[in-house]
Amino acid sequence: MACHVPSFRSVLLWLARSVLPGLIWVSLLVFKCYFDDTAPGKLLERAVYALLQTRLTRDGSLPVAVVDISRLDARQIEGHPSPREQLRRVIDAVVAKQPVAIGIDIDFSPEGNGWTERGGPQLFDYIQRLKIPVFLGVSRSRYDAPESWLGANEYKDLAVTISVPRDDNRTLPLWIGNEECSATVAGLLGRKDLIPPAASAACLPSMSTALAQRYRGNKDRESCGWEWFARSSSIKPLDQKKAEYFWVDYGAAQSVQDQLSQATALGEHASLNINHALMGFQKRIVILGNTQWEVTPDKYPIPPWEAETPGVFFHASGVYTLIKGPLREITCEGRLLLDPGIGLVVGCLGLLGACLLHGRRLKEKSAVQKHSMRWWKNWAMIFLFAGLGVGFVRATRILWTDWLWACVAVLIQGWLEEHLEPYVERKRQRNPKVWCRFIFVLIDGGKE
Repeated sequence: MACHVPSFRSVLLWLARSVLPGLIWVSLLVFKCYFDDTAPGKLLERAVYALLQTRLTRDGSLPVAVVDISRLDARQIEGHPSPREQLRRVIDAVVAKQPVAIGIDIDFSPEGNGWTERGGPQLFDYIQRLKIPVFLGVSRSRYDAPESWLGANEYKDLAVTISVPRDDNRTLPLWIGNEECSATVAGLLGRKDLIPPAASAACLPSMSTALAQRYRGNKDRESCGWEWFARSSSIKPLDQKKAEYFWVDYGAAQSVQDQLSQATALGEHASLNINHALMGFQKRIVILGNTQWEVTPDKYPIPPWEAETPGVFFHASGVYTLIKGPLREITCEGRLLLDPGIGLVVGCLGLLGACLLHGRRLKEKSAVQKHSMRWWKNWAMIFLFAGLGVGFVRATRILWTDWLWACVAVLIQGWLEEHLEPYVERKRQRNPKVWCRFIFVLIDGGKE
């Protein structure tokens, strides 16, 4: 149907009608500010985050691979090589495949009686002599001084934290330190941090950070200049320390699990069976860790499936994220810019709908026709906002979750139009006061 040229009075009526979705949108945003801090709000935010996770693009060839070492002995068994010797032989087999770097998702922190059965100066000295960089996980000593991470100051460069936050599985740490350490990861995130860490700062990188930096070498990520609009990380206080966290792309987690390789201890020997889908470890990051359920000490719910998964796959996802490009979350400033723009879009779509659907006077249309027009208009707007939210994260890797609230605003507007129109029409006929006319304009666009 062609759109007729509206009169000046009709234009004013259409402008007034566009106030309704704008008011609904602003009210929802104010409500969201308080709702986000509640338990249902956090649950909804994580559900939307998980939904966006399923829509992220995935690369065919993964830069990271995982080797399961659950079948190696963690304690000394008579007639078997020591756990340390078994691990060394597996490391030798992986190094022979020429990976970029290796991470070992085992806690090598000293225990009360000294080093663990798998760790110790003999293993650490051997790793320092390798041509391939190898990083060793620490958990118990991650808040201690550098000389305590692996029991001696000369081994501190091998240490990485393998902690996974239990309260928010959407994030992983970049570093843990007693001062600001953001400059150490600025190039990896594409940021311009001008303040280097102080000489006294103890910056313990995470497994994801150390391995991703080795993969990228000296290539800093190109700065996007969007930190004011969408931040790639956040710094939080942590006991007497600070920690910086980044949002993780779990889009490749299932593929990493499907391409799992296996290390096995057989008597005096330790063998490495590489998954046939990988075609070797060359030009890849390799992470060694426990993946079998009964011997895995740390398991966490991983988005979007929320099934408990061994922590080694979290670190693999973190490496994948930092190599592919960090996810970003819209800041308060970004929301102040973007959300009103969405409200403007809602109003413009309302005007467009008034033009396209109200070419003839509403009083000439039946109730069924009015319902059908509103139904098509509202659902078209819902699909538009849903597509915008999904397409936005795929194109920019920026997590914009307010698209769900835009869809809710459209549903509320449609409900008001459907259920309040008869009431307002009766009021308008019985008592045509100014306030009643204005409400009728908001609900149904008015009549000439």
